[in-house]
This record gives sequence, structure tokens and C-alpha cells, in this order.
Amino acid sequence: MGRTTKLKRTPDEIARAIRDQILCGAMEPGTVARQDELAKHFSVSRVPVREALRSLVAEGLMTWEPQRGFKVARVAPEDAREILEIRSILEVQALRKGFDAITPEIIQSASAVLQRSEQTQSIDAWSELNGMFHAAILELANRPQLLSLIQHLNNRVDRYIRLLIAASDYRQRAEREHRAILAAIEVGNLEAAVSLLSQHIEDTAKRLDEFLASYRLWGASTEQRQRRPSR
Repeated sequence: MGRTTKLKRTPDEIARAIRDQILCGAMEPGTVARQDELAKHFSVSRVPVREALRSLVAEGLMTWEPQRGFKVARVAPEDAREILEIRSILEVQALRKGFDAITPEIIQSASAVLQRSEQTQSIDAWSELNGMFHAAILELANRPQLLSLIQHLNNRVDRYIRLLIAASDYRQRAEREHRAILAAIEVGNLEAAVSLLSQHIEDTAKRLDEFLASYRLWGASTEQRQRRPSR
């Protein structure tokens, strides 16, 4: 993480910057968040850094243990599946709540996001656009707490999905599934849209579960490198 030039960062700004580093993979699972280094990096005291890290613990992106401090959280395969299963339930609920309010303008906006995602070569950009698509079709639910829960769940697995994108054909399948969901919404078929959305997230859960099962040592290797004495 390069040194920032902005002074007097708020805890929310610090949390946002650290969150971005976690989601893009710059801070790997198991990485220790050293408060002194972060305070120096952001040109602040340890107080706002500690507050920012605690907020990331609440989001599930960080963990905290006595005497060990804050670390980037790891997600076990079974946890990733459960997170996405819960997200499926919540997104279906949000889609049902806001379906009747979806306008042609919303559909056009979501379609434009899909087109951009299909054209980009950047995994990070694709992941961001993926989130934008889901947000576009759910935002009219007018349930801010529900949408916040969905976002928090997505943050917990987003970095792993980015790795899944890079290592498989997941991206192409997801794009086809997004198009099918949007087509069902466009013709006003709620039940088809709900079914396709649920199936899309459940398929992601299954594929991510299988992918993470082959990486059970993620984070452990990072901790071993950090504990290895320098020569």
C-alpha cells in the first residue's frame, strides 16, 4: 500500500481504503494489520485507525484476537457457501420488493453496466460492475438495511470471487446468467427473474465452494511467511 498524501483521514475513509486493498487482493487473508504502520501511512493517530479496523471486523473483512491484533479474515469453503446462500435469500427478497418499481430506464442502465462488464479486461473492474448490476436491479426495493446486509455479505467473498474469475470460466457463465435475469425482468416475469437470480447465486456458491476447497491453506502460508525470522 503506497503512502497516501491526504491528511486527516476519517475512520470511514481509512476503512474504505483498507477495504479496497482487501477486496483487490493487495492484503491477503491472514495479513496482520499493524496499527502503527497504518497510522503513519494515513498521517493520523492510532485512534481513527483502530476505529476503522473495528468497523471492518463488523463487516467480516477483519478479525481481532487478544495479543494478536487485527488480521485480514479468511473464509472457509463452508463459510463462503453459507454467505452466498444467505445472500441469495436476501437478494430474492429485495427483487420481489422492488420489482414493480423497475422502469425501462433502470433496465437500460443495468444493460449498459452489463455491456461494460462484457468489454472490460480488468478483473477488478468486472467485479465492481458485477456489483453495480446487482445493485441496479435491487435498489428500488427501498430497503436500505436489507441492501446494506447484502453489500456486507458480498464484501466478505468478493476477493475470492475475483480469484475464481481469473482461474475459471465463471465470468462468461455469470454474464450469460445476468443477461437472462435482465431479460426476465424486462418482460415483467417476476417468478422467472427470481428463479434465475437464485440459481445464479447458488451456482456461484457451488463453484466458489469447490474452488476454495483447493485453497484451504490460504492465509496459513501468509502467516508462516510473516512469522519466519529474517536472515
